[in-house]
Amino acid sequence: MTIMLNFHPQYKEMVLQGKKTTTIRLGDRTDKYKIGENVVLSIGKKWCLTKIGEGIIEKAYSKRLNELTKKDLEGESEDARTITGLKETLETYYRQAMDDEEIVTVVKFKILLN
Repeated sequence: MTIMLNFHPQYKEMVLQGKKTTTIRLGDRTDKYKIGENVVLSIGKKWCLTKIGEGIIEKAYSKRLNELTKKDLEGESEDARTITGLKETLETYYRQAMDDEEIVTVVKFKILLN
């Protein structure tokens, strides 16, 4: 099974330039993302994804939202480099209120150059 990391189109250039190397997903998804695993990087909606590259998972771990540190947020987009900004971003993406106790998965990845 191909594992995908899908991003909003606004993050495409950041991913391709290696500026966005962290993504934070709602829930404990550590069973999905394994260290050393190759992933397809894509943008778009589930029904219309566009592959933009390939990457490799460097780290994947879960924490409560209020336990995240600056180190956890390193490599995130500018709008998600603070807990407040991350909560707002997650609320917009998942269309639900985020509680400080929410479990999230921090995925650190590296883009593979062709």
